[in-house]
Amino acid sequence: MTQPSEKQTRKKRGAIRSYMLHLSANPGKTEETRYALWWYRTLTLEYSQRYYRRCDLEWESTKGKGVLPNQAQNRARDIIAAGFAAYQATGTPFHCPTDFPLLCEGIVGHNKGTSFAYWVKTPRGSWLPAQTHRALKNALRHGGQLRKACEVRQGKNGGLIATVFVEFPRQKPIDTRNYLACDVGVNAGVARSDGYIGESLRPLLERNRQKRAEQQKQGHCKTSQRSAVKQILDREARCAVMLAKRGNKTLVLESSQALANLKPSGSIGGWPRQHYAVRCRQIAEVTGVSVREVWPARSSITCPQCWYSDKANRRGIEFRCVRCGHVAHADVVGSINLARRARGVWSPEIPDTKAALQIQSEGAHKTA
Repeated sequence: MTQPSEKQTRKKRGAIRSYMLHLSANPGKTEETRYALWWYRTLTLEYSQRYYRRCDLEWESTKGKGVLPNQAQNRARDIIAAGFAAYQATGTPFHCPTDFPLLCEGIVGHNKGTSFAYWVKTPRGSWLPAQTHRALKNALRHGGQLRKACEVRQGKNGGLIATVFVEFPRQKPIDTRNYLACDVGVNAGVARSDGYIGESLRPLLERNRQKRAEQQKQGHCKTSQRSAVKQILDREARCAVMLAKRGNKTLVLESSQALANLKPSGSIGGWPRQHYAVRCRQIAEVTGVSVREVWPARSSITCPQCWYSDKANRRGIEFRCVRCGHVAHADVVGSINLARRARGVWSPEIPDTKAALQIQSEGAHKTA
């Protein structure tokens, strides 16, 4: 009888999600933890410079130096290895990092007979109480397992923040021929192929733009208008994935390769589509919903009734076919065409751009 190999006996890793906890510590413990963070950053930069100058990743012994140099050397080896791998893949020169965030690895444990739910400890620090919140409680209630490793860093306002990690079991996705497609835009937020139209992002962007202008007048340089938009897209992503799960549907999104090649244009560019797609895939791998990507070319200017494709069909949020007169919301039309393209129903007059290029290249290769 043959023994199972290491790969067969190795436990399959689940989906990892991170949550931030605020640490409530007295000034003495806070200063002690900041000292450990400073040493971790200093040692990480020192080891990074050594590996970068030597151009190798040979391990250096840290015997007798404690846990902090060992963790810093592991982090530095990962940073340099990732930089060299990116240089070999893209050809872009990789420079040795000259700065590193004020953070340190730590461990998290449950309460010790106190009112705080969790306690966090760094290698050269004391146990610090952590305040939990509803998002972490819901994650643990829905089957998540809190991992022992965590990260402690200094927050924006000078306080200490712990990033804890929760592992969820991956659910096997089930492919179906019933599709639910989503289209992301500024005018409707998220539109789905079932006719749903989300709230517009324009009022929110306008309020954030005015707020940013006022903050710049006051001298605040670092401002962002993405946080509020991301919150709306996160809610829409969860609603779409849970709707697909209840209806036993496959979720259809725009191709990530196509979104990566988009040039920033319009009010907010292409990052909301990428953020929405990433969030949908993260939630889907935990809930067992299958996600499929399709090429989005000409999806919002093609009539779903007569298959006529023309830029004149769309005027803003209104879709009006110049051939048959079909009227609908432009983003809803785009999501319907995405679902049809995933199903394989697409007009022969409008070939898929990516598929047409593949067919042409294969024909040219055969002719040669």
